[in-house]
Amino acid sequence: MEPEIRYVTSVDGTHIAYAKMGSGPPLMVLLSCFTNMELEWKDPQGQAWVERLADGRQLIRCEHRGCGASQREVTDLSLDAQVADVGAVADHLRLERFDLFGAYDAAAVAAAYCARYPRRVARLVLWAPFARGMDIHASESFSAVMHLMRSNWPLARRTWGDLCFPSGPPERVRWYNDLLRQSVTPEVAAGYMEFMRDLNLISLLEQMQTSTLVLCRDRDRFVPAAVSRAVAALLPNATFRSLKGDIGYAPLGDISYLDGVKRFLDEGRAHVDRSEVPSGMTAILFADIADSTVLTERLSRRAFGTSKQ
Repeated sequence: MEPEIRYVTSVDGTHIAYAKMGSGPPLMVLLSCFTNMELEWKDPQGQAWVERLADGRQLIRCEHRGCGASQREVTDLSLDAQVADVGAVADHLRLERFDLFGAYDAAAVAAAYCARYPRRVARLVLWAPFARGMDIHASESFSAVMHLMRSNWPLARRTWGDLCFPSGPPERVRWYNDLLRQSVTPEVAAGYMEFMRDLNLISLLEQMQTSTLVLCRDRDRFVPAAVSRAVAALLPNATFRSLKGDIGYAPLGDISYLDGVKRFLDEGRAHVDRSEVPSGMTAILFADIADSTVLTERLSRRAFGTSKQ
């Protein structure tokens, strides 16, 4: 069944699109600003990625302000505004505690939300993260791309497609070109490039304690693997995994890495997930063993199985 897109109003009045499917522990996914939930779902590989992540959990996908099905007319693309959007969706769905997945620029948003609200994020997955814009490209390169987006949007889209899919095939590059055309205006796209250029999360990352899995593809042309490895080194409680390939778009290419993602998210879930227990409801179980004193005297402690709580 195709996920139904719904809306929530962020703190500044911006309408943010999200879609959810599946049931179980909640996982919120924030992909790059240059994505589109509807077009991803219509693509067989994209749909397979979504369904695999939604198996055994409640999957919530959110779109960036100004992109996809979210409100297009926006001017504030700041980190604070994007973090507030995540909080608006989480509050609307009453998610007391959830896992969070962020890719590229959205990895910064996910990390910032986690740093500000550590009790709400159980585990964090970062795809191709970078701590500073200057770590991936010189300021002049960002400026050139922003100028191209504003002056020749069709050429900028083709260039971005080649960057995400350097090995092709050509039809996949054309698919992504069309996705960009339908998903974001050149002005908003340039605004997000400016956001990435000015990003600096080093002090924030060093203070985070949340268990984090950092992933990247070893030949990613936008965020080099060494940059993502450096992010993992900054995080006190992170695991880094480099994957084979050059496709930067997380839902496409070899997605067997999702098995490792799901194992990571499921670690430590043997206990009751409190986010699934309605607030204000407590279950108390009283149990007694008839003649337990007599039994204890007749059996050794080892046989009786006494243990300390």
